[in-house]
Amino acid sequence: MTVKLQPCLVDGHKGNIMRADKARDDTGLRSRKSHLEVMGRVIFRETLRIQDGTQITIEVEGDDAWWDSGR
Repeated sequence: MTVKLQPCLVDGHKGNIMRADKARDDTGLRSRKSHLEVMGRVIFRETLRIQDGTQITIEVEGDDAWWDSGR
């Protein structure tokens, strides 16, 4: 299995979107494309007070200045 990472900013915090090429959910089916798995140095749910259904901003594909702007 291959894991792909995409640098991102989650409401200004540095992170990576993580996606496995053969992602599966608990039923063994491919994961829904409407969900992202994001990892970072902070626990996003706690730091940004995210609950299920909360809308957040995720930015991708910036330059070095964009990446350096994140916390």
